[in-house]
Amino acid sequence: MLMIIYPRHVGREQEEYISMKILVKKGKFADHKAEALILPHFEGETKLRGIAAELDRLCGGGIGNVVKSGDFEGRLYQIAVVYLRGTGAARRIILVGLGKKKDFTREKLRGAFAKAAQRARDMKIKKIAASVEAGDAGAALHVAEGVVTEAIVEGVMLGVYQFTPFKTLERDKIQELGELTIVDNRETALKAIRKAAGNAEIIARAVYFVRDIVSTPANELTPMAMARKAGEVLRKRKVRLKVLDVKQMQALGMNALLG
Repeated sequence: MLMIIYPRHVGREQEEYISMKILVKKGKFADHKAEALILPHFEGETKLRGIAAELDRLCGGGIGNVVKSGDFEGRLYQIAVVYLRGTGAARRIILVGLGKKKDFTREKLRGAFAKAAQRARDMKIKKIAASVEAGDAGAALHVAEGVVTEAIVEGVMLGVYQFTPFKTLERDKIQELGELTIVDNRETALKAIRKAAGNAEIIARAVYFVRDIVSTPANELTPMAMARKAGEVLRKRKVRLKVLDVKQMQALGMNALLG
């Protein structure tokens, strides 16, 4: 798989680039300094374990209180925000529901992190952090940490995608998420997490590129401009690009497309 940093807003002369950073760091999740920690939680589970229990202690039982009170039930994509009030390195915890464990899938994990990232962006948060161990998603899916990492990165990046080059009103109000950090304290797991995060970032950036092309109006992204853009993407890659002109398309009988 190729590492390509795709340009954003392909139809404009002054191209903008995806500025969001994906980082993997060794350390304790509860000790990581971020504006928000993302903590997934299954519906119906009232007892906090592992990382959730550790974070609950840091916020003086705040997570347990919202769970036990029924204010946060862990329903799929439900969101609740708990503040640490100076008791931890992070400022807040964004709880996101995973739904019922028996119905859980990778797509729901991606969706949950997409919703959490959107809430963070709407709150003008720039830096968030996640853990592959938090919420026991890997155990529920019976998959390794690499699969969970891919779902987290893809969910966050695709969840906060925006196409804004032609937005003229209130451009100053456009919010962007700047950084996602995957935090893990296990030396043996970090290699797999880094590889998975890199693969997921490549996929998400490629999706960004395609979405931008689809969303760009034809008067901005003409066939010639699209061919030029394809050439730029494939430059220095071991991939051949063949661009057909009208006569070549006619010779091949591509009349429906030409019409």
